[in-house]
Amino acid sequence: MKKLKIAMRSDLNMRMGKMAAQSGHAAMKVLASHMRPSKDGLRLSNAKMNTLNAFLAAPDVSFSFVEDEAAVQTFLGQADDGQKVIDNGATEFNGIKTVTCAANGIFTEKWEDAPYDCAEDGSERKARQYFIFSRTRPLKKETVCALAAIGCLSQMAKMLEPDTQSDYKQYLISSRTNIAFDSWIKSGYAKIALCVVSDEALLDLQAQFDAMGSTTSLVERDGVKMLAVGPEFLDNISHLTGGLKLI
Repeated sequence: MKKLKIAMRSDLNMRMGKMAAQSGHAAMKVLASHMRPSKDGLRLSNAKMNTLNAFLAAPDVSFSFVEDEAAVQTFLGQADDGQKVIDNGATEFNGIKTVTCAANGIFTEKWEDAPYDCAEDGSERKARQYFIFSRTRPLKKETVCALAAIGCLSQMAKMLEPDTQSDYKQYLISSRTNIAFDSWIKSGYAKIALCVVSDEALLDLQAQFDAMGSTTSLVERDGVKMLAVGPEFLDNISHLTGGLKLI
């Protein structure tokens, strides 16, 4: 069984929504480290796509809190495929770049060469990925963070399509046709965690996003439902998200 492990710092006093975004970043970095950039976008081999789908068919996420940055480094040292998240300090930490969490797992296949790092290039943040939680059940940090990781990976899997132009069996997220993804991946792959009051409100919101043609994933853990959306440009969906509260 494929497993994703996430270690989150407890000493930074991050709000729940911030931790959800950081968990999404961590999952994204684990996947992206196995992808390869090209002039057309980001590619993933057929074998690794199969691994990703196997994980998503029965997602197994182990989430734990660790006490400080040194403990994150210890976590990273326990596996050779670990990826750490460094927050740029734009919204918290007084503008100081800060290690927030790390993740490893899912893929047993080794990298063919150096892992790809989807690092921020300084571009303006124009597109975001959205994690929208239902408050029908109480939200717990561990559940919220696991759902964010699963939701992010589910969205990536849906955007990856067979590359019919390649001589090799690969999947591609096209930067030419998916402009929002191209903006998102080049500008720090921003994420934001929001909430609605009930499962019914969440399903209604999903229907509205789907009617717009947005990519969405509805995921559930411990009875809590979350809708992952995008990445999308804010101007395109602000009429749906503008009134939602942060978690």
